[in-house]
Amino acid sequence: MTSQSIPDVLQASCDFDDHSFHTHSQRAADDPTGVPVFPPEEAVGDDFTPFNIEYRDFHINILPPTPLELFQLLTPISLIHSWIGYTNAWVAYLIENGIIDNWNTPISKGSRILKWEGISTPPVYVWLRVMI
Repeated sequence: MTSQSIPDVLQASCDFDDHSFHTHSQRAADDPTGVPVFPPEEAVGDDFTPFNIEYRDFHINILPPTPLELFQLLTPISLIHSWIGYTNAWVAYLIENGIIDNWNTPISKGSRILKWEGISTPPVYVWLRVMI
């Protein structure tokens, strides 16, 4: 009994590849990143000054007791205010243009978006607390 030969993986994938999505040259045939090839730098530096780092004692900070407090520690309040501004501006845009989503669906008379009063910081933190 004879068996069929198994095609090389590269050959099998190339048979179906029409290069439709190749927009620029790739570094190598098997390089999926498509990083451009730059020529090597000709100049060699001979003046190296090391960066001296001052010694500091090792210290571990205690984490906050709740995930929300950890989130508040790592996320500046200015970012939360930006989220609130973006959300309120988006809803104002939708109401102004009479649509309720990205697909330009018209607002009906009973749509909840017409009752929008905007959001503020406390409801955002309540929502985050529920999500965490």
